[in-house]
Amino acid sequence: MKKFILLFTGLLSLFASISGSANSSSKLYRDYEFGMTKNEILKDVEVYDCSEEFEQGALCLNEQQFAGEYVDLGFRFINNNLVSVILFSEITTDNYMTFMGALNSRFQLTAMKSDYEEIDFLDQMKKHKEKQILKNITNFEQKALARIFHK
Repeated sequence: MKKFILLFTGLLSLFASISGSANSSSKLYRDYEFGMTKNEILKDVEVYDCSEEFEQGALCLNEQQFAGEYVDLGFRFINNNLVSVILFSEITTDNYMTFMGALNSRFQLTAMKSDYEEIDFLDQMKKHKEKQILKNITNFEQKALARIFHK
């Protein structure tokens, strides 16, 4: 199966932090909060630098439970502060709907990436109206899933 990446971030938490409620915690995923430093995350001995595998400056954590499956986590930073958490997983017909349901009910999904292309929901919101955004997301999913499930 192909690798499929689900990216999400706590947008409401981000906006709350920017608007000045510095004392409130802004969880992105489990105990990982928006703005945590790289050093805080590296205190977990299983976290490692995955700059060469993922992107420059990223950290990763393997074999974490999410929606009854094991996924790998990626941590993205700006100026050494955590801005997003990424889930990496092999997608199967069995786990796709479970993942999407869990993500949509608990998180703000901001992008999806297959082996061939990526769709950034924030960028879509800047450029298109709602009907076009839904069409673009549907087209992305159909193409990505067709490649995964029909090989």
